[in-house]
Amino acid sequence: MFKNIPNYPEIPVLRESGMIYPPVAFIIYMINPFVSPDVLFLYNIYLRANLEANKEIFVGSYGEDVENLISVSSYPTPLISKLREFLSLTNIHYRYYTSIEEMIKSLELNFRSADHIYYYIPYLSENDEKMLFRLVQSVKKAKQNPNKNLTITFFIDENVIGNRNSYMLYDGDILFKAYFDEKTYRRYIKLIKMRFFEPRSINIEYIIDNDIIRFNLIRSL
Repeated sequence: MFKNIPNYPEIPVLRESGMIYPPVAFIIYMINPFVSPDVLFLYNIYLRANLEANKEIFVGSYGEDVENLISVSSYPTPLISKLREFLSLTNIHYRYYTSIEEMIKSLELNFRSADHIYYYIPYLSENDEKMLFRLVQSVKKAKQNPNKNLTITFFIDENVIGNRNSYMLYDGDILFKAYFDEKTYRRYIKLIKMRFFEPRSINIEYIIDNDIIRFNLIRSL
């Protein structure tokens, strides 16, 4: 039985726009190397942990250890130090995966105890790309029998979601695309799809500052 507790997004301007996730949500962020995906991924976890300090958060990365992401980030600023210190103190469960099969086993083991699950997939080997369908099927299975609110969020490279894996665009409940505008040299997050809600247009500029990421709502209709 679900308690009547709204499942809010991490990003403040999304909450302020009135967005509420479904009680059980499969969320996809399409990323590329030009949008500083490692920093955006880690900061979303930081925001979630601040929003829901007592929730169980499981974080997994493919091909590179999450803690290594923090230490080798392209932004060696006070922001990275802030993330490193915060994430080391909170009750967040990290896991590094060398294969999608490992990720599937972990998801199926942990989804009942997790409140929020985050996966960082900046690339995939050819063999693991063939396993992606099974991973999505495991996500759909996890959504069928939850006993509480649950979000499963993928930060996955847009090249992985090509023609061969475009089914992910249909299976996701909410789809965001992070992109870099070469004319303005600014980074944005655009809402592409939001199942179960009335259509709306949302575009967010995010600015990686000295010790914070600032999100500015550009458009919401």
